[in-house]
Amino acid sequence: MIVTLAYLILNTISFSNIIDQTPKKEKSIDWSEKKLTFNDFKGKTKSSKGVQGELATKISWTITEETGQLPIYKVYNKMDPNQSWMSVKHDELLKEYQFIWNLSELYTRKIRKNIEELNRRKSKDKEAYRKVISKQVAYFQKERNRYYGVLQNQPDMYKMLDKQYQDSLKQYNKYK
Repeated sequence: MIVTLAYLILNTISFSNIIDQTPKKEKSIDWSEKKLTFNDFKGKTKSSKGVQGELATKISWTITEETGQLPIYKVYNKMDPNQSWMSVKHDELLKEYQFIWNLSELYTRKIRKNIEELNRRKSKDKEAYRKVISKQVAYFQKERNRYYGVLQNQPDMYKMLDKQYQDSLKQYNKYK
């Protein structure tokens, strides 16, 4: 019996060592005032020609519902460092990705505002909530596509748009 127990303990220790040696995936990053850094891009670089990359962001939400109560929505704007990558450390590309993530945050805040308005009206209509979320996500995707890859080589345009969207973020500061 003691031999069996010792064998079990050794196997458990060995198994634990195997688990500890596996590479740890970075958790997603919540949007914040903190700027992105090159270290936030941990994804495997895909073959590319020149300066390229990918910023993987996601607007997501959770719903808490109790019978007879208004639904409680929590909306998140996250970046996945494991799916985000850059072919080279390029300051202008990093600025563009920060701009895109800020844009995502703006639409996340708009969703939060729309949800608050539905709650104020005491709406329990799940379809109404789904529509405001879908609408703002679609607007974000349209804006993202409009600027994606354009701002890298246009620093003046970048500065102007960044200021404009920073001001918009401030307008929705309540929904941070």
